[in-house]
Amino acid sequence: MTLPSIEALEQIDQYQLLVPPKNHVGLRMGLVCTLFAENPSGPEVRAALATCGDEYQQTVQGKLHSYFAPSGVYKAIKYPAEGVSLLNYIQTEDNPEKTFSPFFFGDPNYRVASAYGLSIMAPGRNSPISNKPAYITAVLPFAWLQDHAGGLQKLMKSWVTRLKPFYGYAGIGAVQSLEMVEKKRTRHFLAPLVNRHPGLEVVNPAVVSNHILSPEGIPKIKGANWMTAIGDKCLEPIGGQSALLAGLDENFTREAYEGGVLIQAGQMPQLGDRNTQHLPRYYKQLSDLLKPIRMQFPEGHSLLAGNEGESNTEATNNWLARFDDSD
Repeated sequence: MTLPSIEALEQIDQYQLLVPPKNHVGLRMGLVCTLFAENPSGPEVRAALATCGDEYQQTVQGKLHSYFAPSGVYKAIKYPAEGVSLLNYIQTEDNPEKTFSPFFFGDPNYRVASAYGLSIMAPGRNSPISNKPAYITAVLPFAWLQDHAGGLQKLMKSWVTRLKPFYGYAGIGAVQSLEMVEKKRTRHFLAPLVNRHPGLEVVNPAVVSNHILSPEGIPKIKGANWMTAIGDKCLEPIGGQSALLAGLDENFTREAYEGGVLIQAGQMPQLGDRNTQHLPRYYKQLSDLLKPIRMQFPEGHSLLAGNEGESNTEATNNWLARFDDSD
């Protein structure tokens, strides 16, 4: 399948790839934000996730059309005009033994890769993935960044302050459906796009969470993007926060939060294009410093897939290392 080309950032929202069998939008580009936090069954973490989710709903009023209930029943429900108060759910109905996992979609069909969406996953104590971190992922159109100057930075600062993540990122991403089965079904379309545009994120926090902790219990990260949140525990192997910040110049902004730091690389997110030798140099500068704490996928596990949908570990690890050879 031939992928449409992107000539300028202003065209990002126009990128849409239709996928069989019903030719719905299975892949697009947009703004993405993902944060990971420890203690997913803890009341403070769940309340923070819920508050962030409610803030997102307020931010995108009128743009959400369906959702999965927080209780983890993956059945699409029409999104109500009054919204869905996640904090109220946490305060009145949540059970830490069970998983808290609301999903919101910008299309009535949750299989569509929409310009708006939010997913939260906080495994319960009785969950088979109870040892995995919690995460929140949000999607916005690129035009939102242009229409709301400083809006994404404000949202990220608010969320890292509330959630205190040990890792997270925001920038331009290759956006699929947030629903996990559909995401896996369409992931073989990702490789040509993300290999051409090194600034693009692959957005699959469920898969990343399986590999984010090293055998020693030290968190590993995917790498750098426009905004990168890194907890102090992650930074211990490279000398801590002060050692990282000492390697950054005036092209980077820093915002400390409890237990970590949020770094912005450059004034605007970058897409990059290997076809024109355009590489996001500030992303690379930060990536070089974070290389020692970058994750690597073991054989048989991957973010990217081959043409038949099979796992492609080599392609995944090459993508994770995409800035290493871009001097």
